[in-house]
Amino acid sequence: MEPVAAALPGELDPETRLFAATALYSLDAPSGPRWKTWNPRFKEALGTYPPRGVPPCERGSREGEGFRGRLRATALTQMSLQIYVQYANVFGAGK
Repeated sequence: MEPVAAALPGELDPETRLFAATALYSLDAPSGPRWKTWNPRFKEALGTYPPRGVPPCERGSREGEGFRGRLRATALTQMSLQIYVQYANVFGAGK
């Protein structure tokens, strides 16, 4: 898990970022050292949306590559955001 915790979430594709965050959260969160290293960079990679200058039809979605890239990137990012709510309850961190 050390290489995953040391990775920069912003440089990972959305699918890898989701799987890495899920693995780290399930094994180490919310107070473990790996999650504490990963979490601030993870939040930064997810960022706030929409960024300035985005056309109205693209607000709320993420940039993606290839066929259905925007849809895929947006869906995977939304699933990544659920880690804070869903897994906190599943793994007992929300108690």
